[in-house]
Amino acid sequence: MDYLLALLSGALQGATEFIPVSSSAHFVILRAFALSGVDAAAMDAFLHLGSLAGLMLALQEDLGHIAAQLLIIFRDALKNAGIFLRSLRDREEPRYARTLTSNYRRLAILMLAASLPTAVIGLALRRLALKFYGSTLYTGAALMVSGVVILVVSRIRPTGRLPKEVSIRKGFISGIVQGFCVLPGLSRAGLTMSAAILMGFGRKMAVRYAYLIGIPAIAGAAVLELVLAGSGGLIAAEMLGVYVTGMAAAAVASFVFVKGLLGMSRSLPLAVFAAYNMLLGVSAIVLHLLPPA
Repeated sequence: MDYLLALLSGALQGATEFIPVSSSAHFVILRAFALSGVDAAAMDAFLHLGSLAGLMLALQEDLGHIAAQLLIIFRDALKNAGIFLRSLRDREEPRYARTLTSNYRRLAILMLAASLPTAVIGLALRRLALKFYGSTLYTGAALMVSGVVILVVSRIRPTGRLPKEVSIRKGFISGIVQGFCVLPGLSRAGLTMSAAILMGFGRKMAVRYAYLIGIPAIAGAAVLELVLAGSGGLIAAEMLGVYVTGMAAAAVASFVFVKGLLGMSRSLPLAVFAAYNMLLGVSAIVLHLLPPA
C-alpha cells in the first residue's frame, strides 16, 4: 500500500507542480483524509527532487545555453573590471563591453534576480506555510486567490516581449510573487506565469520563464526539506524504497507534463485552470466546515 501511495503521490506531484494549479494544495486536501502512511516531510523532499529532475531534463537545452551565457557574462565582467582599472591608470573614459545583449544572457540574469527574493520570502514564510499545511480553510482561501489572479491575467493580451527587452526589476518582482507561493494553495506555476505575462512575455515565453525561475526555487526547497528530514531522523531506512518510488514517479510525470505544457503553451487555457483552482478552493473550505467523522 505504501508503494502504491508513493506512486500516486509522485504522479500527482509531477502533474500538478507545473500546471497552473497548486500541487501543495492537493496534498493538504489528501492528507485531510489521512491517506499517507509515510512521513510527510520526508516524502515532500523526495517528491521535489523528482520534480526537479524531470523539469531539468525537459529544459536541458535551455539550461545548457543559460550556463554557457553565464560563463560569458562572468568573462565580460572580468574584462570590464580590467577596463575600469586601466581607465583609472590612464585617466581615460572607459568603454565597457556590453554583457546583456542576448536573450539567454538576460534570462540568466532574470533567473538570478528572481531567486533572491524567492529565497528570502520563502524562508520568512516557512512557519506560516506549515500553518497552511494544517488547514484546508487557509489553503482553500489561497486557491481562491490563485484562481482570481489567473482569471484576470487570462484576459490580458500579451505584448510578446523578448527576454532582452525585460528589465531586471521586473525579474525581481516575479521572484517576490514566487516567494509567496511557498504557501499551499498559491499556485507557483500559475502565478509566475501570470507575472511573466504582466512583464510583457507572450504565453509561450511566459510558461518557459515560469519553469526556468522555478528551478532554483524547487532545488532550494528540496535541499532544505531533505536536510530537515535527515537531521530530524525522519528518513527511515526501511522506507527509503517508498520514497525513491515516489521520486521516480514525480520525475517521469514532471517531464511529461512540462513537455506537454511547453507544446501547448500558446493556447494554454488559463481561464479553465483558474476555474479549477476556485472550485478546488471552495471544496477545501467546505471540507473544513464539515463536522469531523
